[in-house]
Amino acid sequence: MAMLRPVGPALHPLILGVCALAIMAMGACATAGSTPGVGELLPEPRSVFDDPDLLDGETRYGRHVALSSEVRIVVAAPSDEIAERAVAVAFAAADSVERLVSVHIEGSEIRAINEAAGVRPVSVSPWTERIVLATIRWADRTGGAFDPTVGPLAELWGFGIEVVRAPTPAELESVRARIGYSRVEIDPEAHTVFLPDTGMRLDVRGAAKGFALDRMREAMEEVGATAALMEFDGDMLFFGQGPQNGRWPILLADPYDPSRNYAYLVLPAGALSTSSFYTRSIEIAGRRYGHVLDPRTGMPVSGVASVSVYAEQGILSDILATALFVMSCQDGPQCNEAAALVERYPELDAIIVPEPSAGDNAVVTVTSGLRPYLVRLQRPFRPPAEID
Repeated sequence: MAMLRPVGPALHPLILGVCALAIMAMGACATAGSTPGVGELLPEPRSVFDDPDLLDGETRYGRHVALSSEVRIVVAAPSDEIAERAVAVAFAAADSVERLVSVHIEGSEIRAINEAAGVRPVSVSPWTERIVLATIRWADRTGGAFDPTVGPLAELWGFGIEVVRAPTPAELESVRARIGYSRVEIDPEAHTVFLPDTGMRLDVRGAAKGFALDRMREAMEEVGATAALMEFDGDMLFFGQGPQNGRWPILLADPYDPSRNYAYLVLPAGALSTSSFYTRSIEIAGRRYGHVLDPRTGMPVSGVASVSVYAEQGILSDILATALFVMSCQDGPQCNEAAALVERYPELDAIIVPEPSAGDNAVVTVTSGLRPYLVRLQRPFRPPAEID
């Protein structure tokens, strides 16, 4: 699938300041006035999850749990039998990915690689090889902002279990010595993966759901599905003809108030993944920490509220949502480093929401390829009561 982009000369990333965006044909401003605040509610189109008959053909809805998360599907097909079969093969594909990559499953290939660290290479299946290769490739392209060897760091922080304290500087330094994507050895002829140092750990959770969505799409298309929308804990994939002139209406939740939406897009088929500070965070000694860790510093990321990445493939949107979140906006609210990375690769686009000061609205960056598909935008407002 080719990523649709506007015709014409290349554009610089669009920075949405107060009333800075005239929204396409609507001719309305993204935010009214210059006074900070939550602003008006965005229009909410009907969702195919609530009304599957918005899609052409026979439809089926399904829910399933894989990779420790719920996945929802609405699929359209020429017949009831094909639609039902498509849901079944999609969930089977998700389960297959989980059995390969989950470190919590006895016999998974990622777990076997970790257990053999410093000892021997491990033979892997084509799917595991593909996901490991993709994570290493994008780790290199992002300068280590995404790193699949972050496993020891995640274990140190203990996300997913009860966390009572932050690691000490000495603990962080010790663990960081075991992190480094460039040390992973992949033999494409023998189809093996080797971690050369004892204590290294692969952790591909930052790519697994997106990779699973790609395999689910393939499985559904193989049995004759014509269109589908899948949602997998912050990752989405949609293919075929959407309900709005062939495109898919997508709403992005406000990172400070998930009951509200801050962006409304109508997208061609593709994948979209979101990383947000407030969807998963913990509080230690009165300070809130996000769940996304910077492999380069060992610390949770700060300075960005939300990143959404649109791409041709789920694995790309999943990886880059994490990577851009880690790159954050330390270079200023325009998030130039992260936006420049996206503009470098035609298969990627993003909406980046840096953390504003308490009591202010965020300045939102939208990369060039998404602008034609952005219907409305309401700059997220960070409540003044928020504690730093």
